[in-house]
Amino acid sequence: SSEFAPRGLALALRGGVRHYDMATDYGNSDIIAPLFQKYFKKGKIDWDFEEEKDELLQKLDLVRQKADSAYKNETKTKSFRGTEGQGRNNLFLTYKLSNAEQSTDPAAVRQTIRKLTSKFGTSYLDLVS
Repeated sequence: SSEFAPRGLALALRGGVRHYDMATDYGNSDIIAPLFQKYFKKGKIDWDFEEEKDELLQKLDLVRQKADSAYKNETKTKSFRGTEGQGRNNLFLTYKLSNAEQSTDPAAVRQTIRKLTSKFGTSYLDLVS
């Protein structure tokens, strides 16, 4: 929901999530596009929920510790810790076009992609399908 989207995106970026899958049909692009715009512009997360930040980050650390102990012989999850402040190059943004956004005209598809990149505040999307 739009109420929890800022918290979810902030924690995902802080936790090291690198792939974000969006689509008009998912109903998530209009909610998270402004959040990505701010993130790409500032290079950091705006914690508009400061009172909850520490508690949420502690929970995230607990999840990370459990993952570390579950995969003792694997690369530690801490080595992937956080994408906050690392910029656009460390993220993989995908977008699925709705039927209405699809076209057999390459120029129309390029125009749709230009609108999407502008909407998300980035110069490119990694995958559009």
